[in-house]
Amino acid sequence: MKRQEQHWQITRQQIRDTQATDAWLAQQHIQAQRLNDTGTKLIQAEARARELLAHHQDFLTEAQKQFIASFLRRMNNKHTRQRLKADAGNGIFRIHTELKRRLHRQLNKDRAAQA
Repeated sequence: MKRQEQHWQITRQQIRDTQATDAWLAQQHIQAQRLNDTGTKLIQAEARARELLAHHQDFLTEAQKQFIASFLRRMNNKHTRQRLKADAGNGIFRIHTELKRRLHRQLNKDRAAQA
């Protein structure tokens, strides 16, 4: 195989791998472009915030919805996002954990009532 063909195959494989990775990140509610200039905790917090709004919006209070919307607004602005500290996502993690615990308790309560 010629060197040029090998280079072309490697390039095509890299493109396929990048597309597969971007698709997986999108499924996890993570935007691939932000990996370069944003910390891991903030990316995880953004993914949790998008998950909360997409799947659990009925269980959130108005204050929690406003907090999540505010956080997502700050994450959408590149300049503001770069100035955020890693701890800025702790409120999102707290809301996510609180909601998951509440849903787990409710599920256990429903199972006990059926038994």
